[in-house]
Amino acid sequence: MRYLKRLLELDYRQMWEKIKRIKKRSGRSYFFIIYDIIRCSRKFGSGYIDYCNFHFEELSDELKATYVTRMVNDDYCKLLNDPSYYDVVNDKATFLKIYHDFAKRDYLDLRQSDKEAFSAFIHIHPLFMAKPVDQLCGKGIEKIDSRNFDDEELYERLIKQQQFLLEELIVQDDTMASLNPSSINTIRIVTILKNDKVYMPFMALRMGRSGVVVDNFNHGGLNALINEKGEVYTLAVTKDEREYEYHPDSHVKIKGFKIPHFAKLLETADAIARVTPELGMCGWDFCIAKDKGIVAIEGNHLPGYDLYQCYGQRPIDKRGKKPLFDSIIYGDK
Repeated sequence: MRYLKRLLELDYRQMWEKIKRIKKRSGRSYFFIIYDIIRCSRKFGSGYIDYCNFHFEELSDELKATYVTRMVNDDYCKLLNDPSYYDVVNDKATFLKIYHDFAKRDYLDLRQSDKEAFSAFIHIHPLFMAKPVDQLCGKGIEKIDSRNFDDEELYERLIKQQQFLLEELIVQDDTMASLNPSSINTIRIVTILKNDKVYMPFMALRMGRSGVVVDNFNHGGLNALINEKGEVYTLAVTKDEREYEYHPDSHVKIKGFKIPHFAKLLETADAIARVTPELGMCGWDFCIAKDKGIVAIEGNHLPGYDLYQCYGQRPIDKRGKKPLFDSIIYGDK
């Protein structure tokens, strides 16, 4: 039933585009690619997007088995996360309420506020971020200067576009802003709470592009991995597999970049992971604010496992992250 459901949900047009991309880079026949995608789906729980993103056509079955795939990630989250708590992080307004001590910013939920409350908020915060409460991948996020609008007109526009969440603007630390000043550049930390201990098997620096207000991987953002000392140790990559030693807009060197206040960042990640133990595995996005220190931007109950294993950042031995995650989640077998 699980595989039948996946077959019914497939975007076949997108799948065909991925197949053509694999054929172009590998020279393999369409028959081989389609056959191997199906085989790997059954054997490794990978989808056609996994197959394409991780360049499975290049890997032996032994190496493929080391990758966190879609179904592997789903199994982790089903084991560690209680679905009845998903809205704690999925609904951005609920997140700001539950994790207020970590989010450290004023906000207004237009679903629960009237025009008078809206006018009061934009009087205090004329420049603010407007967001849908339930969208992923940075969709619908906009920086708005209310001084450029009539109050009534702006209120109606936000309601119409379902940008119900208004947030106080965060001013990021100068060091982080040097990477790209138009976006809040964040640190993604995946936490696993197991036996009252918080593990952090994955950390990455996420950077936006010039003129873009989000750093999301799906909006042209860059992703680079961070080691246990708080230093970026890989090149930055984009979703379309471009690689950068220097940020393409600011020209700041990325490999070797040191995350400021890193010890405090780890302490904060440990603390926030314990707030809702029913979400035992979560991907947290943090920024470093100039006047507020470590600030939690959002949580993700289904962390983006593609970030763990980007093609341009995989190690020399080409192994994925599954053995590391398995050792934490299931223990040594």
